[in-house]
Amino acid sequence: MSPFYAAHGVEALLPFDLAEATYLAPRLDAQIPTSELLAIRTRQLLKRDEDLAKIADRVLAARQRSAAQFIKEHKNSIRTFNFAPGDLVLVRNSSIETSLNTKTLPRYTGPMVVVQRYPRGSYQLAEIDGAVSRLRYTAFQVIPYYSRTHLLIPMDDFVLTPDLTADMMLGGDDEALDGMNDDDDEPQGSDSDSGPA
Repeated sequence: MSPFYAAHGVEALLPFDLAEATYLAPRLDAQIPTSELLAIRTRQLLKRDEDLAKIADRVLAARQRSAAQFIKEHKNSIRTFNFAPGDLVLVRNSSIETSLNTKTLPRYTGPMVVVQRYPRGSYQLAEIDGAVSRLRYTAFQVIPYYSRTHLLIPMDDFVLTPDLTADMMLGGDDEALDGMNDDDDEPQGSDSDSGPA
């Protein structure tokens, strides 16, 4: 005997139990006889594997119909950009979205260069000067940059530090800023930089 049964006199029902019972009931359009009602209740209590499989199929079909309907209704506003390495993009400046004085602030920063597209759709980007960002950018943050002339920047111009290259080979890490050294901030080969600090 469970503590819930001792306190209330019935076994506890989880929300999923109610959802299953709802899907197990047939469509009721009119009054039905008592014998048929008892048969329906018995089937709900049995929860046979065939019935649960039918429920799963109905739920999956309903989700697919809902997704198709959403895509159909919003086909003019849904845009997917599959950027290739070397494409120029602008990055959404999400740090200004919570402030109240965003009218004159830049909504996008960049342009930046796509270095890599990860399997789930996020992007590894780099600055134009070749510094590869350790952050990942989600697809909704990135829009195409339309330049006046067609530019395709070769990927061998970018500085890849050894730990960043290993990070890209392993699929990356969302906590990419951990362990960043002062030496990693500067591009390789810039030892003769005599500019102001």
